[in-house]
Amino acid sequence: MGRPVQWTDALGRTTQATRDALGRPTLLRLADGRQSTLRYDLTGTAYNADNAPRASTGALSEVQDPGVTTRWRYDRLGRVMTKTQIPTTGATRAVGTDYVPGGNPGAGEVAALTYPSGRRLQMQYDATGRLTALLWNGQPLLTGIAWNPLGQPTGWTWAAHGQAKELRVYDTSGQLTASRLLPQLAWDTAGRLTRIQQRHMLPAASGTVAQQALLTSAFTYDTAGRLTASAHSLPSGTTLPTGWGLGDTLGATASGYAWDANGNRTQVSHTSATATGPAKLERVYQPVTGSNRLKGFTETYTPPGAAARRTDVVYAQDATGALTKKGDTYLHYGADGRIAKAGASSDPANALAVSYTTNAQGQRVLKSDARVSGTNAASAITLQTVYAEDGIGSTVLGQYGNRRSSNSAAPASEMDSTEVIWLPTASGPLPVAAQINGRLYAIDADHLNTPRRLTNTQGQVVWQWLITGFGEANPTTGATGYAQSGQASGRSYGEAVRFDLRYPGQVWDEETGLNYNLHRYYDPATGRYMQADPIGLAGGWNRFLYVDGNPILDTDAEGLQSSRSRIKPVELLPLEGNGGGIGGGGGIGGGYTSSAARRDVMARAGIPTSQQPVSQSRNSSGREYSYDIPAPGGGTQRMSVQQQTLDRSHPGQPHWEAGRVKTDKFTGEIRYNNYGCPALMNGKFKSEY
Repeated sequence: MGRPVQWTDALGRTTQATRDALGRPTLLRLADGRQSTLRYDLTGTAYNADNAPRASTGALSEVQDPGVTTRWRYDRLGRVMTKTQIPTTGATRAVGTDYVPGGNPGAGEVAALTYPSGRRLQMQYDATGRLTALLWNGQPLLTGIAWNPLGQPTGWTWAAHGQAKELRVYDTSGQLTASRLLPQLAWDTAGRLTRIQQRHMLPAASGTVAQQALLTSAFTYDTAGRLTASAHSLPSGTTLPTGWGLGDTLGATASGYAWDANGNRTQVSHTSATATGPAKLERVYQPVTGSNRLKGFTETYTPPGAAARRTDVVYAQDATGALTKKGDTYLHYGADGRIAKAGASSDPANALAVSYTTNAQGQRVLKSDARVSGTNAASAITLQTVYAEDGIGSTVLGQYGNRRSSNSAAPASEMDSTEVIWLPTASGPLPVAAQINGRLYAIDADHLNTPRRLTNTQGQVVWQWLITGFGEANPTTGATGYAQSGQASGRSYGEAVRFDLRYPGQVWDEETGLNYNLHRYYDPATGRYMQADPIGLAGGWNRFLYVDGNPILDTDAEGLQSSRSRIKPVELLPLEGNGGGIGGGGGIGGGYTSSAARRDVMARAGIPTSQQPVSQSRNSSGREYSYDIPAPGGGTQRMSVQQQTLDRSHPGQPHWEAGRVKTDKFTGEIRYNNYGCPALMNGKFKSEY
């Protein structure tokens, strides 16, 4: 079949794949002897609905990875009902999905998600199939959800948070121009964001109630669209506590960035307006000519009224370009090319480190911190992560620890946990709420679906993350009086809370200062990835560049390529089947996987790969997904993405097709083919796998 069975990286590590008669990988053997077993078409109720004993036929049923096993259970239409995550050490976690039955509003859509904690998220739809409300544990969470024709949410009410209202306004290009958190967003004619007004909490000059300021943030760019400067300012008349300046709560109040022709940052300058005068932090970077790798940087810090202090930070990489040393932190990689351990020792066998367990999809499912406990594994601090089955792979549904915070409001038997509630939108999942250690918080997100603010049910902002150039500012919390790290405010507004989600698809790691981003790690301090792009040059000519040097405008939820530059995904490991497919295009050695072919035709047909379908079904020829996307001149048009395994004109050539749906010219009703799928108009796209 021409599909890869072996590949070797720049370090000489060889991975071998065993495939079945259909070309599906059944065993992946890494260079260190560890292996992943992939099992398909499994029988029994652990993998199939009670009324559909063959539901898993053609689908991936189970993956047994070192340290964790993942199982999928399917209904009679081939949809995932349950995903179960079984770590070698730690609790088994499962996510359940119910679907709206036929004949009801929203037929085929997700009706409810049952989180690993047992809490249940229910969806309500109107007669047109639009999502209008979310219920959490049986209680209204979001009500009155409204949408525009582009599938963008225009507003809702947080029912559990004093009926607080969100209102999102867009221009004719679909760009957000106003929201509750961001009253004004200004765009230039090139579609670049030049100015934002963002609501930001500050410690009050007096009294016990914090003040909310309307910051103005300005951004400028070079001719390549890369961010070159940002600045934040307060409205005149705003007062802060004695001994405080704006920089004591924001960090940098102005930043400048310089780039070389390959997109490597060569210099950055951060100025902070503190109460005692301006402080300045400058870094000069040393990119390696010809490879775009980073040798390190020289940092010069000039505090107010004092002499400058210089520090040299040295980086080290392996033969693949992956970062192995960042200052005093060592990163140790497994044979799969993923970070397996991080700590202060150059010895990978040193027990005083943080260890990571990653499954075959690249999802980091377990983090174990033994920096204090060492070889006593039972005393390590662990965090298990469960992800949504949304085709992206990096959407965090829940994080579950093995410790209990002293201020936890959860039942006495529950350890610390964070469960995130997402609203599916045309631009990807939008975080709207989180349950953290027994407390429910409303989430305000920005124009990129990045979480920026958490508010408790008493109306207090307990966590906020300022919009800056590359995410380099630390979040501030109400419990510390919205002070930057190291600055004591002497004030407290609300309970202490920790929330580690950052840009879409990213989770911050305290131990390294890096953001885990599914297939790679992003460093907000340098504004670049710490590993080379695993899809090679398909993501751009600089394999370390993050979203073309402009995180104000773009995202990369998978750590592969920016959403605006994505043409087609590329396979990382030759996995296939629902649930377990990593996704990707050309593949190692050529040849699409099924999931890669589907995403390829979606991209070519102009359907965002992150968009949720309005309906989905399964027939004898495969699966079908329907989408509503913007139509030229306004309104929407129905598109269909179809799997074809029985196409008589292409025998033995399974493929995916995507195109505009045919409708009756008199009635406007959708026309269907012999398999019960919407018929497609001429000009459809096809991709074999």
